[in-house]
Amino acid sequence: MSKDIYNKSYSKLKALVDEGKSWKEIYLELNSDESHLKDIFIRLIEDKEGLLITSSKQLQELSKITEVGGIFIEGMYNRYFSTLEEMLINGCKYKDLLLIDPKNFNLPETWSGTLAEDKNSSLLWAICLTYLIDEPIGLIQFPSLRAIANEIEAPYSVLMDAFNISRLNNKIERKEDIIFSNLRKAVKQYITEQPKAWREERLLNPMKGSWTKEDAKRTEEEYLDMFLIYFKTLFIHEVAPERPLTEMQKSFIEHHKETIYKYFKRYLDEAKDIYKNEFNKAYRTAFIQTIGYSNLP
Repeated sequence: MSKDIYNKSYSKLKALVDEGKSWKEIYLELNSDESHLKDIFIRLIEDKEGLLITSSKQLQELSKITEVGGIFIEGMYNRYFSTLEEMLINGCKYKDLLLIDPKNFNLPETWSGTLAEDKNSSLLWAICLTYLIDEPIGLIQFPSLRAIANEIEAPYSVLMDAFNISRLNNKIERKEDIIFSNLRKAVKQYITEQPKAWREERLLNPMKGSWTKEDAKRTEEEYLDMFLIYFKTLFIHEVAPERPLTEMQKSFIEHHKETIYKYFKRYLDEAKDIYKNEFNKAYRTAFIQTIGYSNLP
């Protein structure tokens, strides 16, 4: 996360505070699951109250938001993880990273709902993302994992672990891409099989006189995009039920769960099956950050 993006996001949310919006209103307008926005949200409260927030209970009392556990963890995680990345960018070594304790960022020994979920995996992901491991540009900058190990004075085994964690993440994402591509085709077929009245209600503009084939095609694609958002909202919730839902996400599930279960449960089961073992479950949040709540209303 660049400082420029962080500062722009801070200014945008700070403007809402200056407008007099409540913390709940500001949180609902985040419309994102990106951890740096949760960090900023907490920071704004800290700035206004003139104190440091060190627990989810304290955050709940100050924000008047009932479910803040996920907000607090993601905000603290962003501060911890950003510190690790900045240290690597500034030339710090692996031994320096080991000295940074998540507890100093109000994180427990293990947590959930973020890309990394403990100290060790945080170090591995920080190395992986900073040095673009498993990315072509990373291979250009550093010809080998051993070169990176030498750069940060880390055991070669650490770099192998970082490489493997990124490879597993990519493998999982490729499986998901196939499932969602097949689902999109199935939903498109489902649309063609619906009665004319159903299609007109969902796909046609009331001003039918000026409605062209191109308009109809575009609207169908928009419907498909939205349906996949509904599906992914339900999928992510069932894979990671501990993550809090916004009111809009709850509404998505309430209104579309029956249809998904009736016509597309096969795809839901296939997607969930990716995470059936505990090892893959540890990486479910990597998927969530890639296509999940960060892209959901």
